[in-house]
Amino acid sequence: MAKKLYEEAAVQAIAGAIRAKNGSGATYKIGEMAAAVRAITGAETVAWHQCPEAVRNYLAAVTYDADDDSVSHIAEYAPGTAVAANCKPVGVTRGGTTYCNERPNVLTPFASSRAAGTLKPLDALRWLNTPQAANVRDLGGWACDGGTVRYGLLFRGGEITAADRDVLVGACGVRHELNLRGAEEANRTASPLGSDIRFCCPTNFVWYSLTDKATWKEILLYVIEAVTHNEPVYFHCSAGADRTGTVACLLEALLGMSRSDIDKDYELTCFSTGTDTDAHARRRNETDWKNLIAQIDQHAGDTFRDRAVNFATSCGVPVSKINAFRVAMSTGSPGALLGGTHAVTYALTHVTTSNAAAAVEDQATYTATLTADEDYTIQSVTVTMGGVDISSCYANGVITIPNVTGDVVITAVAAATVYADIELYRTDGVALNKKFSGTSIVDGSGNYITVQVPVNMKKYRYIKVIGAHIAGYGGEISPDDAVFYKLAFLKNGAVQTVQYTNNLALSSDTSARNWALDMSKYANYQQCDAVRLQFLVSTSEIPITMASVVPADMLRATCSTAL
Repeated sequence: MAKKLYEEAAVQAIAGAIRAKNGSGATYKIGEMAAAVRAITGAETVAWHQCPEAVRNYLAAVTYDADDDSVSHIAEYAPGTAVAANCKPVGVTRGGTTYCNERPNVLTPFASSRAAGTLKPLDALRWLNTPQAANVRDLGGWACDGGTVRYGLLFRGGEITAADRDVLVGACGVRHELNLRGAEEANRTASPLGSDIRFCCPTNFVWYSLTDKATWKEILLYVIEAVTHNEPVYFHCSAGADRTGTVACLLEALLGMSRSDIDKDYELTCFSTGTDTDAHARRRNETDWKNLIAQIDQHAGDTFRDRAVNFATSCGVPVSKINAFRVAMSTGSPGALLGGTHAVTYALTHVTTSNAAAAVEDQATYTATLTADEDYTIQSVTVTMGGVDISSCYANGVITIPNVTGDVVITAVAAATVYADIELYRTDGVALNKKFSGTSIVDGSGNYITVQVPVNMKKYRYIKVIGAHIAGYGGEISPDDAVFYKLAFLKNGAVQTVQYTNNLALSSDTSARNWALDMSKYANYQQCDAVRLQFLVSTSEIPITMASVVPADMLRATCSTAL
């Protein structure tokens, strides 16, 4: 049996009234009170319709077809202008005390100096008689997976004030306020119900939309965490209609409530707002509600519940938490749900992936190796899950997500690797610059310029040189008359071999300034991925500066596939 919250003072008052009636000095546990009351001479069982008649008639007569969203019957029962009595519980008075916020179909003992017995409010729907907040009701009583939704854990409605504390906190045991108005509109950081009430107000609000998954994740996890610890939640917006209805829809779907009942719970707001205009009414056949249902239906699943579960898991809510929520909220055994699926979306520019799966199971591991297209280098990789950046799961070309809990988006961009233009030049005689990507230029001891550049050895074989001599040149060396002196082959940043260019050149004329070398003269060149070119620009004992070397367009080394 579900645990219920009672105020100690109220329990003691009932026990005292029982003793006053039966003349005993006994102490009573809560479970013993009903029998003690029934044993009192003149005790009565008070059963009455706590739910207003117009609402009872609507709930009893209307059943909606989930496949036909064109009709709504709420206007046949809810007046054009709202009648306050239709959205407040009907009370019953005994011994000078009026009872109206009781749990339906539960025998609750009562006793006063003039009357005693048990209360049994009929009907499943539980409106609450709050002094200020409008449209307030318990989500309990609806049929769901395994039984019915438990009373006393989730309450929905409009904006609250401190005046509502006695009912929501005192009578109903609310411990959490979930404000759905968004931080800017709510404009407060604590609950008016009291400092002992935990408060949550997400930065953004959700209005008939599933787009903001980060906000949905915050809302769902907050509700689940509270109710699975038996801590009742009051969730609300300003009128308890649109944003509250949006959140209620998903929570009810997760519990396995029928589409008809979800629609009817949404339409109950019309008893508070009236049905005279579209602005007032909340009908199941209006665009906002139909769009929300359609967004849920876009997710995978055989049932509306399954599609709601798949949306929730796509936000990063684990199915294990959803199952715990269902157990806490159902009077029976709702059954465990299997893991949902999460979409995997790719935005790849000149990059391919080893794993192109469009979906992955909740809690499963996802791995993929990213490879840049030929002659491209990966520049950036971003990975998000449930809207949260988890790019740290990418390293050394591999994405590894050990536990997928939300939709995954992988964005990778590769830029063309410029192997064919290793041109050195200076601008304004001030600094040495580079006209190629992915390389570095180092001033070697004042006599050398060193250039390191990646090379696709499977494609390129030759380096054509313009503006520099071959190693072995015997003439005077200067920045205007440089020597392409050495070539180092590298693999993963490590030097494999260093070759003098006269050993690789296809010309023996050391005075030539226009010649080519063949990298294949080094047998293992295709196992390498970069080369380091060393240019001798001075033999003077006085080191040159970076600003002095290589006049514009004087020196060029170009990788090529053929001579």
